[in-house]
Amino acid sequence: PVKGGKKIIFDLGISGTKIQSVNTEASIEVFNPKGGKKNYYSKKCEIRNGSGSYSINIAKNDPKGSWKIRLTEVISNIQKEVSITVY
Repeated sequence: PVKGGKKIIFDLGISGTKIQSVNTEASIEVFNPKGGKKNYYSKKCEIRNGSGSYSINIAKNDPKGSWKIRLTEVISNIQKEVSITVY
């Protein structure tokens, strides 16, 4: 759980022996508890040598509840979704 007004940091990584040195990027989309995409939190993130980092500063007045974050690696189009609870 994350309190409104706090920063969340995500460490991104690519696994696999032949692709860890690949430079790519991930498209990150953030959705509020009602399913609305929040463009001001969504962006592209560089992944260099298999790793990257992304952060969100959750506003104190952001809606409470379960937020969804969808990451898509742009070369393979592989997606991963995670949820965070904002209180």
